[in-house]
Amino acid sequence: MYRQGIAGILSHPDNWILREKLIKNFPTPEFKLRSELIASPLTSNHGVVGMAFDYIFCKHVRSLNQTNSESQILRPTVSDFAALVDYILNYPLDVIPLDVKKKSRFEILRLYNDNFWPLVKKGELSKQNLYKRQMLTDEQLLEKFERYNHFIKILYPHHSSSMLKHDINDVKDICALNSIVDNQFFTAKRKCYLSPTFGETSVILGGVGDLIIDNTLIDIKTTKKLTLTREYFNQLVCYYILNLIGGVNENPQEKPIENIGIYFARYGILWSMPISKLGDSRKFENFRKWFISFLRKKGIADLRGIYKQTNTFIHE
Repeated sequence: MYRQGIAGILSHPDNWILREKLIKNFPTPEFKLRSELIASPLTSNHGVVGMAFDYIFCKHVRSLNQTNSESQILRPTVSDFAALVDYILNYPLDVIPLDVKKKSRFEILRLYNDNFWPLVKKGELSKQNLYKRQMLTDEQLLEKFERYNHFIKILYPHHSSSMLKHDINDVKDICALNSIVDNQFFTAKRKCYLSPTFGETSVILGGVGDLIIDNTLIDIKTTKKLTLTREYFNQLVCYYILNLIGGVNENPQEKPIENIGIYFARYGILWSMPISKLGDSRKFENFRKWFISFLRKKGIADLRGIYKQTNTFIHE
């Protein structure tokens, strides 16, 4: 009935009353952030670039918070394009050897299974190339791009045509996005939650947040428009409500969010605001009760059991 997660519930035509309730209770805040576009899109493959950058970015944030991060999920599926970009950005050229063309498919498969793919899946980074902040030259990028593509052609001879429809400009796009990330925004003082779930509410409704840095819930956007849309704002508010209902990850009592924010990746800037500016504890408590009732009456989910198990935790 719905796309996965809270975004699908919010966008469904039948749920107009939820959208109106959000607008009435939580008007869109004034958005004064202004900046020049730094990393312009190079193609129209916005979805492909956004998903791959999401994976690359998540790995980067985890590398910044190795001692205080809690990773519930590190993007469970890795697209072949994300794996390509990961190799280009984070691994030495010789992970895929120069003589790859001379190797048999069996040797290529063993190389892939034993050396390269486990690194991608586990998020392990080359010590020599741990997110260097400089851009690759066009020659370096092209060499890695071609070597990887040939690698895939040998490895998947019957599926390579569908796996290699990647534009090198998409790779350049993600390299640019990666190069302007300001680490200070994403280095936690206490705790970093990567891809946080909201307890049992995420199990029932689906959906995962991007990250929580200390007490700030952050959504990542690769849009070229620097604007706070109602769609973005609704999603952030609803994630906060889900946190109040179900906690974070496996802990229903953990409710760290005090701020909500959006990282505009093409501008390299972070917008955030305190939750307290949206209302007091009574206002959020009333909306939480209404939201649970709305989901039940619509036949979407029954969160009453979760609601009774968790303690209210709202910032005054």
